[in-house]
Amino acid sequence: MHSTKTMTQNSLKTATHDAFVTAMNDDLGWCSRCQAFTTGCVEPDAEDYKCERCGEAAVMGAEQAFLCGFFEVAAQD
Repeated sequence: MHSTKTMTQNSLKTATHDAFVTAMNDDLGWCSRCQAFTTGCVEPDAEDYKCERCGEAAVMGAEQAFLCGFFEVAAQD
């Protein structure tokens, strides 16, 4: 089962480049419900992991969430 939701352009979150790199390096997941990096030990292509914040099975790997369009990464300064 795939946990992605349709996101509108107005609700698209922006992550800093550093936050995204940290999430990838530290195996953090992206919760589509909380719309934030959360939950550790998440594989890059994971889906439907349980969120440590909200308890929903809405966490996917940071890379997977980016590729699915859940957030954009801001350009480096």
